[in-house]
Amino acid sequence: MNKKILILFFFVCHVLTFAGAQQQISQFIIPKKIYIGDTVELHYTFRASIDFFSDKNKSVSERDLNFNQFSFKTDSEKYTLKSAVLQRNGLTYTLVFIFQPWSTGVINFPAFDLSAAVYGSNSLAPYQIDLAPFTVYSVLIKGDENKIREPAAPLLVPGTMYAVYGSAAAIIVMLILIVRVLMHRADISNLWKSFLLRCNYARNAKGTLKKLNKLKKSEPDGILFCEQLELIMRSYLECRFGYPFFTVVTSHLMQSFDTITGGTMAEIKLNAAEELVSLFYRADHVRFASGSPGYVPLAEDERSSLICTVCRVVSCFEEAVPDA
Repeated sequence: MNKKILILFFFVCHVLTFAGAQQQISQFIIPKKIYIGDTVELHYTFRASIDFFSDKNKSVSERDLNFNQFSFKTDSEKYTLKSAVLQRNGLTYTLVFIFQPWSTGVINFPAFDLSAAVYGSNSLAPYQIDLAPFTVYSVLIKGDENKIREPAAPLLVPGTMYAVYGSAAAIIVMLILIVRVLMHRADISNLWKSFLLRCNYARNAKGTLKKLNKLKKSEPDGILFCEQLELIMRSYLECRFGYPFFTVVTSHLMQSFDTITGGTMAEIKLNAAEELVSLFYRADHVRFASGSPGYVPLAEDERSSLICTVCRVVSCFEEAVPDA
């Protein structure tokens, strides 16, 4: 009697163990109804005492499987396997296949050794995975071959709508800016021309000061020094005021400044112009009065003084001082 009870007890335990193992395995497919050409996800969840992530850190919860270690073709006339991933959550594992079916009817992936797919030739104990078969339907709805399956809704990548809204907002802002630019194109054109003119003035002044510094370091005679000094300054004045100062005699320089500014030159710039005219008179005396009574040659220390004077005049003309 005791033997019968013991045998019955072991039989019940075996049945319960088998039922528990069956309950620990689940499989589902997305989408539920599969048609030719669909991208399908197969999820197979199971519990196992084998650690399929022993070669990974504990933080790693997903790994790709090696297609070459599968015992079946991953690209055939019936289907194309695109990816195979193993995920873990404690002792629970989920095998995810992403594939595309190419023929109708029942498709059944052959059983394969998961340990070999994970570790390759280094696998120790084999672990067989046997996926349940599934059915692939034609694109023609069953019972009405003339009616094509309704199109599936478009798949949106997470965050796509934010990108769409952001792009639309950026386009609207660009259109507003374009309209404003077109409405104020005359003002913008004037500002651009003014900017270019100021850049030209700055280059002209910088180049003039550079030439004056080079003239200061050179040692030409007094006549040649005064000639080069006048040429440098007349070139500067022509670019700065847009007036042909090379053709203006020294006695008409102040009249030319009045003509350019309409008599509205600021007092500080007017004083600088008068100082420059006086310098030109002195340079003309050195250049053209040699040998005449009362001729005063250019002294050595006078050169530095003349260079300093013209540099001060250039800086004054470049200052942003409003006209009178």
